[in-house]
Amino acid sequence: MRYIGSKERLLDFIYSVALYHNIDSGIFFDIFSGTGVVGRHFKKKGFNVISNDNLFFSYVLQYVYIQMNDYPEFKGLSINGDSNIERCANVIDYLNNLQGKKDFVFENYSPGGSSQRMYFTEENAKKIDAIRCQIENWKINGFIDVSEYYFLICSLVEAVPFVSNIAGVYGAYLKCWDPRAFKKIELNMPGVIISGKCSVSFNEDANKLAKEIFCDLLYIDPPYNERQYITNYHVLETIARWDYPDVYGKTGLRPYDGQKSDYCYKQKAGAALEDLILSVSAEHIIMSYNSEGIISREQIVAILEKKGKVYSHEQDYRRYRSDVDSDKRNYKVKNDQVKELIFYCRVER
Repeated sequence: MRYIGSKERLLDFIYSVALYHNIDSGIFFDIFSGTGVVGRHFKKKGFNVISNDNLFFSYVLQYVYIQMNDYPEFKGLSINGDSNIERCANVIDYLNNLQGKKDFVFENYSPGGSSQRMYFTEENAKKIDAIRCQIENWKINGFIDVSEYYFLICSLVEAVPFVSNIAGVYGAYLKCWDPRAFKKIELNMPGVIISGKCSVSFNEDANKLAKEIFCDLLYIDPPYNERQYITNYHVLETIARWDYPDVYGKTGLRPYDGQKSDYCYKQKAGAALEDLILSVSAEHIIMSYNSEGIISREQIVAILEKKGKVYSHEQDYRRYRSDVDSDKRNYKVKNDQVKELIFYCRVER
């Protein structure tokens, strides 16, 4: 999934920083999890992982990839299969073969609805509606448990971006159809990371949760610019929650009062980071940030130094872009290379 600030291409770098500072086991707390790729990487390396994000669709991904340690059974459904994996695959296959129906996504995010928004073709919108309604009906009628419910929503949420008529995020849809939008949506089975270690996921405000969790290594990857994640991924949030919100505006935004992040405001981000850092109970802190972020390198170091000695690491990489230079957006670095900054702090007691 394309995601603002994704660390997919930086996983080896982040892990190498941990190893450089002699951290190879323990409790890893990914407090701004996003799609959970960093937490997944550390889970595969043998860490106990705690993950968190305030967006519900993110929590669903975390629940499947971080908290779950085996494939669900789906015993409540009349699905054949000699193993959990085989039954999971058959459930996914059943959903892929459902007939489309007109429901919330069709009405609000396709040209066939009253809003005529062009996020999805009418056929894909109807298919998304049919799949999501079926998952919800199974849950309401007690045919699937929580793990099975999130497993199926995860599969749908990960499939949706491959047929979305967007440049990269859901802050706006394209005025003309992108070829990807005409692909038929198809669910794939999430790859559960089987582990004997206990991991857990949360759907909380990071600064509040930081006061309640002890860990060996706290990993901090906060928003680094003024783009709010809830507005850029509102369609995925609505599909995950399936709460039929009163959407509004040209892009069909869901109400998001109380979900705006202070880390996206230049006037508030530094204070929010300091509050989090001073609240945590951890042996080690690793923080990822972008060289173009709204908190300066100097301010980050000054805040972390209140907990212990700070070391800096950096690596060049290609920035995330969902559009090109225009009258409204002018990227600072023309060659698309920015630096990923990683700060390490050994907490002093």
